[in-house]
Amino acid sequence: MKQKNRKRIGIIMTVLGIDTSNKALGVVLGEEQNLISSYYSQASKNHSETLMPAIDFCVRESRLAPTDITKIIVAKGPGSYTGLRIGVTTAKTLSWSLNASLYAVSSLACLAKNIQQTTKLIVPFMDARRDFLYTGAYTYEGSQLVNVIEDQYISFESWTNILLEQDKTIVFVGEDLGKLQGLFDAFSQKVDIDLVIQPSNPAVMLELEHLMEEITDVDAFVPTYLKKVEAEEEWLKRQHGKVVETQSYVERLS
Repeated sequence: MKQKNRKRIGIIMTVLGIDTSNKALGVVLGEEQNLISSYYSQASKNHSETLMPAIDFCVRESRLAPTDITKIIVAKGPGSYTGLRIGVTTAKTLSWSLNASLYAVSSLACLAKNIQQTTKLIVPFMDARRDFLYTGAYTYEGSQLVNVIEDQYISFESWTNILLEQDKTIVFVGEDLGKLQGLFDAFSQKVDIDLVIQPSNPAVMLELEHLMEEITDVDAFVPTYLKKVEAEEEWLKRQHGKVVETQSYVERLS
């Protein structure tokens, strides 16, 4: 389904933001960049049960109707495969049913925005298991957060070697260390780093318009996983090079 940009001159956009990319769940409702209501929970990873009630809470608290929502922003990944599918599917469904424009923003950019204006290199991260990370690097140009090293799936060792070449003070920000504590401890012996452990604040989604991608084809929109799911990796191994990857594993199975 193709969508046109519905933003009309002179009309304030009521914005719904959804982030289910990690353990915490975040929902925000705003008028342009002005916060109206937000919901945040670390209580459960079962986003499939809590996301719609969270959205309903924000709408009711704001004394709005669902049809007042004109723009939806979703954290597109990387992150939890299940969490991303829940968030993106919900955002797509609401976009269709409410006739609202759909936008996507990097989950790592949302994490990076937890760090307010600084001259340091901001490095958001998520534990991707087996000593790998989902990560990227951001900095501020004036008041705007900008991506200076693209989001990627990379080993901790390779990533820290890249960061050492940047010759900047580094602030890492993530929701939790997972099994990376020992690696961070070792790296901190080589270079002075700041380590901030906190979930992404859903309200920051309202401040990242310059990093958003407008989704004009809602049907075709899928999360940005960066890494293939293990089932796909195993499937590709069994093909012995017989498959040309012209579409995603999820699309082939759907």
